[in-house]
This record gives sequence, structure tokens and C-alpha cells, in this order.
Amino acid sequence: MGWDIVAIGINHNLPINDPIKVAEKLSPLVSGPISIGYLHEWEYDKSTNTIKRPDDLYNWIEIGIVGKDKSGTPYRMEDM
Repeated sequence: MGWDIVAIGINHNLPINDPIKVAEKLSPLVSGPISIGYLHEWEYDKSTNTIKRPDDLYNWIEIGIVGKDKSGTPYRMEDM
């Protein structure tokens, strides 16, 4: 089960160019930590100059976590 923030609106002050800063702004609103990352879907092979599916397809790659002091399962914020 999951959810997405589809439309934030036009009157917001979220720093949308930096996912870590967005998570820091949203952290006080949620009850657990926020894991920022992406799903491993593609891999670039320099030797053959091709893009392929990795062996660990859809593995969560974490690039940061906000609210480490909070207990519970982390919310995932995906950077696409």
C-alpha cells in the first residue's frame, strides 16, 4: 500500500529542487522517519553503451534519511 503527493498547488514554499530539503519540511508532519531514495530500475553499461535492467531490479536505493530520531517504519519519498 502506498500514496503519492500528486499536486502540491501553486502557493507553496517547498524547495522542490532538493529532495532532502523537502523531506526536512515534511518531517514534522509525519510520525516516523522519511527515507529519500529511488528504485533501481535501470543501469548504464559503459562497455556496450547500453541501458539494461539490473539484477537487483526495484531494490530501494536510499540517498538520505530525515528524522532518524523518530521510531517506526520510515516513510519513503521517491526521487524519480
